Amino acid sequence: MTSNRLFEKIDNIEIRNITKKYGDIYAVDDLNLDIEGGELLILIGGSGSGKTTTLRMINRLITPDSGHIKINRLDISDLNEVALRRNIGYVIQQIGLFPHMTVRDNIGLVPKIEGWDSEKITKKVEELLEIVDLLPESYISRFPKELSGGQQQRIGLARALVMDPPLLLMDEPFGALDPILRKQLQEEFLEIKKSIGRTIVFVTHDINEAFKLGDKIAIMHDSKLIQTGTPEDLILNPKNSIVSNLVEADKKFRHIETLKVKDLMSPLLRKYFYDSSSLCGEVLESMMKLDIKMGIVMEKDSYQGIVTRRELYPVRKDNVVLADILNESLIFSSEDSAMSALEEIKKTGASFALVMDNGKPLGIFVPDEVMLRLI
Repeated sequence: MTSNRLFEKIDNIEIRNITKKYGDIYAVDDLNLDIEGGELLILIGGSGSGKTTTLRMINRLITPDSGHIKINRLDISDLNEVALRRNIGYVIQQIGLFPHMTVRDNIGLVPKIEGWDSEKITKKVEELLEIVDLLPESYISRFPKELSGGQQQRIGLARALVMDPPLLLMDEPFGALDPILRKQLQEEFLEIKKSIGRTIVFVTHDINEAFKLGDKIAIMHDSKLIQTGTPEDLILNPKNSIVSNLVEADKKFRHIETLKVKDLMSPLLRKYFYDSSSLCGEVLESMMKLDIKMGIVMEKDSYQGIVTRRELYPVRKDNVVLADILNESLIFSSEDSAMSALEEIKKTGASFALVMDNGKPLGIFVPDEVMLRLI
């Protein structure tokens, strides 16, 4: 453990009887919440519900009036504030990139302050750019004004991850983006979440974003925690009308037993298809340009397998073709039961399945997208 490392990983975060008032107004009222190591917990609620105040109390930007917060059974009020924050990545809407610094220097600022040498900083920045789906050779020397809003948000995330914090706090990180870009970054973040393996507390006011990203969702209203659970828990067993209205429990899953996979799949467009003899580097460039994350690999008219952008990164400079790095996918027929397909995906731990009829790929069946389509 380094001198600044308080936690190598998060086992649990315990929030007990936390209260914060401003005058006679409660920002957070007697909050009790447990966050398990490795999970992504969503804090959701309307303006003034207490979600951002809760987030900011975890890294001691705000001090509670009463109660305690423990990380790995250590009371954070007993820890040095600076040391605590060095163990916590923090991402907000207003990214705050330094306009006169390149991407490399923005991400590498804290390591430079910590005394890392230039070569080590560059290597770490390149690793993080790949994690946030930006090619290092294309972006490392750019300035913030040369980046789109979504690209700047990715750089903000990379900066938060540069010191390998075991805990990541995110406050409406995609809230300022347009709806299409927001959805795209949500999908990318799901991949990033798997690769970084961190404990994440994520604030949003968007229930669809919560359903798409969260392992567990904590609903706040008027400074109080109302209910905590998985998306399925909240839909099927809402505690009260506040929860029911927020998750629209009366609409979701009402007809799912009668639906088939074809009713809820996302269709595959021509841009998703690649020939098995294509060079991985060329395919990666194409997928970046088309902004797609997964490709269907074909040999003439015969399906061979799938490939993702992340699998292309390590071999993009080598003379490797798609046929050499193929993966299989879970496969359903368009006529299969949607409910059975969801159960099978959950059982196998897959994140999506390919829909095929007569050996022809037709679409993708993604549980997160299915839930949103049922609204």
